[in-house]
Amino acid sequence: MRYLFLTAAALALSALLGYAFSRLVFRCGKAGRAKRILAGLLAAILLFSAAGLAYLGVYSRAADEAMRALEGSGSVTVKKLEGGYLFDGPGDEKAIVFYPGGKVQTEAYASLMLLLAEGGTDCFLADMPFRIAFFRINAADSFISGAYDGWFVMGHSLGGFAASSYASSHPDGLRGIILLASYPVKELSDKLCLLSVYGSEDGILEMDEYEKGRGYWPSDSAEAVIQGGNHARFGSYGIQKGDGEAAISEREQQEETARVIAEWLEEH
Repeated sequence: MRYLFLTAAALALSALLGYAFSRLVFRCGKAGRAKRILAGLLAAILLFSAAGLAYLGVYSRAADEAMRALEGSGSVTVKKLEGGYLFDGPGDEKAIVFYPGGKVQTEAYASLMLLLAEGGTDCFLADMPFRIAFFRINAADSFISGAYDGWFVMGHSLGGFAASSYASSHPDGLRGIILLASYPVKELSDKLCLLSVYGSEDGILEMDEYEKGRGYWPSDSAEAVIQGGNHARFGSYGIQKGDGEAAISEREQQEETARVIAEWLEEH
């Protein structure tokens, strides 16, 4: 929820500046009242847009190892699609649509997607407008088809909020949802199954909100804690401000995450 707060704060600040500017125009301008109001509204819109673009333009970039994962491996072919990527591995029964974390470059999750695909579950990594998943909550619709027997949505942090929102409104088209350092924001149908994974050293995940989110879990839910893991290392984008210090490497956290997910998927 921290990203939502920061976004709201940036927009509120720009609106306040726009209002102040409009009052200045109103007091000092010699034009008619209607023209002064119009000028103030225009100023507010410009300031609002500038503040929003400045905020959204700063994001965490994918590390080199993540970019290399886009080359695939001996068992996985990576294909660039309209609106994302497909990590096409040896599996042909189940597939995951992944929603990236807020203000994180899409490709930062390529390493984890590659591991999951190598383990037998094809993965669709979705691009998000301005790297904010809530701008494309229905991203899964672009990938879900009859090519697989079971579809799952999965998201990290803010991407998990968006994925859970999608799952809440599409229970008949999915088998389940996987959340990484996240929690549902809406009630999930008992038609779905859920796996929640987070790191023991996570300094970003708000645990009080996480506990409240349990009330939205479906009856078939499971939880796994990656010992020594933190918030950022589900992806490959470096250190995240406010996060805890991980006791395991990024590779170890992603390998353990992929193992936990693969074992859970075998049962679902």
